[in-house]
Amino acid sequence: MSGHLALLAEGLDPARGGAERAVRATALALAARGVDVRAYAPADRRGPDLPGVPIVGVAAPRVRPLRDLALSRGLARAARAAGAGRVVACGKLLDADAWWPHGGVHAAARAAWTRAGRSPLRGAVATASRALRPTERVLDAIEARAADACRAGRARCLALSARVARDLARAHGLTPHAVVGNGVDPARFAPPTRTRREEAARALARRAGAPEGAPVALFVAHAFRLKGLDLLLRAAAQVPDLHVVVAGGDDPGGARALAGRLGLGRRVALLGPVEDVAALYHGATALAHPSRYDPCSLVVLEALACGLPVLASPEDGAAERVGAGGRVVAALEDPGAWAAALREVLDPGARAAMSAAAAAARRTWDDVAGDLLAALG
Repeated sequence: MSGHLALLAEGLDPARGGAERAVRATALALAARGVDVRAYAPADRRGPDLPGVPIVGVAAPRVRPLRDLALSRGLARAARAAGAGRVVACGKLLDADAWWPHGGVHAAARAAWTRAGRSPLRGAVATASRALRPTERVLDAIEARAADACRAGRARCLALSARVARDLARAHGLTPHAVVGNGVDPARFAPPTRTRREEAARALARRAGAPEGAPVALFVAHAFRLKGLDLLLRAAAQVPDLHVVVAGGDDPGGARALAGRLGLGRRVALLGPVEDVAALYHGATALAHPSRYDPCSLVVLEALACGLPVLASPEDGAAERVGAGGRVVAALEDPGAWAAALREVLDPGARAAMSAAAAAARRTWDDVAGDLLAALG
């Protein structure tokens, strides 16, 4: 490949979410393979520097949808001007050689956001109303043009999961060239020793205000409503002695109020953003991730890599990788189904089997880099 490989992203600040972390990790893995890779992002969302990977910040208006329009072509234009040989768009961006939408299909994500926690009628009205906003119409148009380029053979379409592939087919009549999912850092996310797991469990119990040895369901996300924290709390109310630990940067007010109404009292601990999330994976009994939308959740993959049983949502692309390492709760909006899955994972024998299978499913960022290069030809 002549010229560098350019990864275009709508943002690279890892504090903002999993898509940003995934693009950064992919860039580092490519660089470790000796690839000349550079990342391009809005100047106000470029995030911290990456060792060995130049990050090029591109100026853009702050006002939307002007910002979206400017970035849709501006990032690719900057990469081409700098001599990029291949350009990969990791979001709602145009003029790339490959389109790899880390946010999934925008219409599917929008529907999940607007319907989350609402009645079917109110959710449908909210979805239709939001779709009419100027910014939403612009984002839909950008995505449609990216899909057009793939259908015309000007770009290759890559999906993060089979779930995203289905959304692409449904929304754009598009069959992806390949599925290239997310990975994990094996140095950071790996099964702990028995001693380390016991130490982490005691530390997590102290942080949760739980008795030593009490079962702990872990929830890790920033968008509490979209990721189904309300479903987990309603399920936990049906499982005596279960404690819930919540790590994430969303407003905790609604979660506290719901926990109070459910009588959970001190069985719910809201930690806020957590830097060392691996310690939580090592100490918890299970990860519960009842997400209403996820292209390919890093949280699920990281927990599995640590040998932590996972209860996942069928609306999460990462659920395809759970296998015997946990359970996919088909009845997503039924707290009783989540409560049943939680009771199952509390059985020591079932949990041990799930833990062993979870760790075996690990896929690294180097694997992702290799698959991406193969998909690019």
